[in-house]
Amino acid sequence: MAAYTEQEILDAFDAAQATYLDWPEFGNMNYDHLSARLIACRDEERWALIFSTIEWQPQEGINTKVLPIGNCVSIPLRQGASLHDEGYYQQELESIHHKFDSSALGVMLKSQGLDMRDFGMNDEEMLAQFRKNDLSGLEYDAKELHLVDMEFDDEEGQDEWGNIVKFNIRGEPVPFRQLKVQPQLELQTEPAFWVAVAATEAYREQMLATDMEIARYFKEGLPPKLLVLNDWCHGATEH
Repeated sequence: MAAYTEQEILDAFDAAQATYLDWPEFGNMNYDHLSARLIACRDEERWALIFSTIEWQPQEGINTKVLPIGNCVSIPLRQGASLHDEGYYQQELESIHHKFDSSALGVMLKSQGLDMRDFGMNDEEMLAQFRKNDLSGLEYDAKELHLVDMEFDDEEGQDEWGNIVKFNIRGEPVPFRQLKVQPQLELQTEPAFWVAVAATEAYREQMLATDMEIARYFKEGLPPKLLVLNDWCHGATEH
């Protein structure tokens, strides 16, 4: 018999959603999702759900993320990082409320006399989650893997390749001008984004996190895989 229950798993999902507002971040308006892989792992003692995502960030280019959740996750601390004091947790909480309140959804809820506390954990529960994450070694920024290196010409205006002058994946140069780029500038106005879309289609496996890269988020290694999804229908987040 498993050492965890279905309710414990569901509670962990709720905690992640409330703490980070939009785990696994598919609704974040600061970047565009290019691709994702969902991995479910379990044994009798441990369970984990991992999203490995490829994203387009306008100021940085392509970024790979590992977003794990489970009862055995331990994201390594960044170099020089340390556990935080109560003032830090309070600032994090206030920052989350500010971001939510200033969002379109937050403004709409305010007009109805509601706020994010009506749709997740209360403040004390969120603070407890911050402390738990910190004590387990979780540093939120550590989820990013910089596998793609892009450089841009800083001249004004953009050519059809988005002024890209270098495109490396895992240290290896990519002949990006040979990619089958099909821009739809009425949907996304950055030419470089459409180069990224074409690169993801051609080099997806190299751009996603490997099992070894994912395993570093687990002290005892990655639990046995139960399911791997490379394509699925993900409905809009409802609050």
